[in-house]
Amino acid sequence: MSISTASISSPCSCSCSSDVHTQKAAAAASWRAEITGRIHFFPGQFDQYIDDLVPASKAYRPARDISDAFSLYSPEKGREVDSYPGLITGMEKLVSRFGATEKLFFYDTHETRMYFPFSEFVEPNSWTYPDVSVSFPGKPIAPDVLKTSPWQHIAMIIEAKPTRDDDPYLREGEVNAATAVQSARNARNLLLAHGFLSAFVIGFYGDIVRVIKYDHTSALVSPAFPIHQHPEYLQRFLWHFTHPASRTVPVAGADPTTRRLTEDDHTWVTEQLRIAGVPDLTNELKEFYKGRRVLVPSGADGTAMRPFILYRLLDVNSRLFSRATMVWHTIEDTRILGPNERLIDEPHGVKPKQRILKEAWRQVVRQPEETFYKRLSDKISDEDWSGLPKLVCGGDLGQLDVLEWERSTADVSIMDEKRDLRLPSAPRAHTSAASPAAGGASKGKGREAPSYPHRYPQHQTFSWAIGSDTKWTYRERSHMRLVIDNVGRSLERATSTEELVCALRDAVKGHKLAFEKAGVLHRDISVGNILIVDETEDGKFVGFIHDFDYSAMTDIAPGDEMPELSAAETMDDDGLETTGSVIITYKKDERKERTGTYYFIAMEILDGGVVVHGVHHDLESIYWVLVWIVLRHTIHNLSVEDAQAVFVFGKDSLSWSAKHYWLQKQVDRFDIPGNKPLVKLLRDMAMLVARNVGSKFNKPEPMTYDAVIDLFDEALASPGWPAKDFVVCKWLAKAHTTGVPGVVHDPCSKPKPSPPSKKIGSRNPRSHAENMPPPSETPVSYTARLRSKGQRSGAAATSATPSSDRPSSSSSLKKRKAEGPLAEPEASGSGSGSGRSRSSKRSKGSRHSERTD
Repeated sequence: MSISTASISSPCSCSCSSDVHTQKAAAAASWRAEITGRIHFFPGQFDQYIDDLVPASKAYRPARDISDAFSLYSPEKGREVDSYPGLITGMEKLVSRFGATEKLFFYDTHETRMYFPFSEFVEPNSWTYPDVSVSFPGKPIAPDVLKTSPWQHIAMIIEAKPTRDDDPYLREGEVNAATAVQSARNARNLLLAHGFLSAFVIGFYGDIVRVIKYDHTSALVSPAFPIHQHPEYLQRFLWHFTHPASRTVPVAGADPTTRRLTEDDHTWVTEQLRIAGVPDLTNELKEFYKGRRVLVPSGADGTAMRPFILYRLLDVNSRLFSRATMVWHTIEDTRILGPNERLIDEPHGVKPKQRILKEAWRQVVRQPEETFYKRLSDKISDEDWSGLPKLVCGGDLGQLDVLEWERSTADVSIMDEKRDLRLPSAPRAHTSAASPAAGGASKGKGREAPSYPHRYPQHQTFSWAIGSDTKWTYRERSHMRLVIDNVGRSLERATSTEELVCALRDAVKGHKLAFEKAGVLHRDISVGNILIVDETEDGKFVGFIHDFDYSAMTDIAPGDEMPELSAAETMDDDGLETTGSVIITYKKDERKERTGTYYFIAMEILDGGVVVHGVHHDLESIYWVLVWIVLRHTIHNLSVEDAQAVFVFGKDSLSWSAKHYWLQKQVDRFDIPGNKPLVKLLRDMAMLVARNVGSKFNKPEPMTYDAVIDLFDEALASPGWPAKDFVVCKWLAKAHTTGVPGVVHDPCSKPKPSPPSKKIGSRNPRSHAENMPPPSETPVSYTARLRSKGQRSGAAATSATPSSDRPSSSSSLKKRKAEGPLAEPEASGSGSGSGRSRSSKRSKGSRHSERTD
């Protein structure tokens, strides 16, 4: 479910900044909103929970001397901290007979503030105080490490509360919501720090215990059991946790295609980056050991794997139940296995090159992003290529994993419903050995089907199928990795406004190529999805557009021959549209969805009517990206408050009005001393946008590629561009730290209720002005169906509303738990949202709506 940030803000009577209190309230409410409806109870006994979700490579043999393991654990209300030593003593007894390489170590960390795992993203995210932290098997944690960078050494968290009534999973609603949030925050950090496929948290609530398994779509809660009567239940879980079915990983839930980095890796990568000419190696490698070595699908069918070393995190979506996108600087590991099983340089290896790796958990209802890149590569020649990134390799690990699972002897009956979402266009795998789902034994002389070590695939989630009464497969997620050849920096790190404008111009050219040559419409133009090239190839382009995972693609590529359709497949008028030389054929029209990063969504879409997303909407979004950056990174004549008021968060009508006010009033008064080309460009493009929107007296005149590119070219050809005029945004105050990492790390607070009414420049800039939440990946649920060809915004759209169990207030902890501000504002309905806005109205008549992504 979702919740509007605006709906939970309230005035503060204390002397400190009310913005900070609003942000903390918003942070807590957003977490509660995120986990509400995403927690499922496992439909079986605790033994079955372990067997199904935490299978072991070695059979568990119960110890006979643990009946009194928790005799010293006697929690009391108001004195829960006093019970931690007894809890830790009990846990140590459970693992006392594990081998030296399997033994876990437990640490009281309830007073240790643990920040977000990656230092460059600490401020926008919350910190936590885990009650008890658990090491990796056989690897005790040094005290100084626990205080500095603990998450890279913690494998699991234990949260303890004094009574059974503190169990947050006994009932729905606000009761003990803060306890559930505490658990979820710790799980989020474990997932991101290690690249886990799933993370486990143990909850002690008085004398009962639960185990909660988290992935990036939901949480599965085990049945509760009394720890004093059945300590063997918990011991068995710990045995399975330290003896995972995938023998190559250290603990259950870890990714077998990932491993931690070593000193040898550091030495090799440092030399390779030096050869590649990468500047400032100290900064590039300052958190090297927080990276990892991963395998990336390659080859025509994606079954071959190429190793890459991830050494610097560039961007992260830190929400728990989301795509959890992570973007890294990477270099391919070209070493080969030498003597003594050590990696050595391959003779005559290619020159090393720095690249970008993107890792994410896409919704299974979305097309894998690599399909868009493959269409671009197939339809655009190298001579024409400009303003677009090139895919080096990549694929959907989830689909590959599901295919392997199907080929095995596993019970695949759980996939019988909506298999086409998990494996689109994939034929059912056949094996000579009958699976349990098919019944019977294998026949004939064919080879026996391979064994799969888990009951369910690991790189594609099955949490909804397991824990929900209805198999909401569309909410499941699939693990993907892509490596992009182009390395770029954010628009916010431009050296000058001239470079910024040049990068945006080239991005428009790339958008045009993608649409006219390949039939790919981006649909999510934002600050984060346009980058400035660090190393241009023959000066072909300065900027490029990327991140195509929410794009729409024509069923038939431009220039390809249309197949003859049967009577049953004949498309209605909504299936055909002509734009210039491109014939768009959408048998599965995804442009019905409202998609985009909230601040940059075109005004017609904000207006709330039935709108088919088109090229002109993306071109308008380019303009709002330009305005966003200029207001933040140039010295101009607007006050901070007036500049912030151009982009309003929280309600479509207010956002529309603020943009309209900019177009009609502010842009003509706006001035950047000493930069006439940019000021003129802003005004000229504003006229195109105003015509794009239209009015009740004038029909809209859609923006075109040529018109926009001509304005950019005219501006760039004009004299008078200042050198190095880009300035650091001064709006970022340390007190405001609830911006969502991922696109723009900007603070958030209560949105302004209306456009400014005073004259421009009439207000004094202030460092603690009401700041907007940044663009994020928080969706606004929206449903809009095409009713007839060409119908525009006159019809009303249906907006999803929050469910009746939306949290209405925050619960507080009696001790300091996760007090830090958080960066995950959520949105609800078409009238609110800070980030990407999209519904999941799918083809084939599906009415599924995914609110969090």
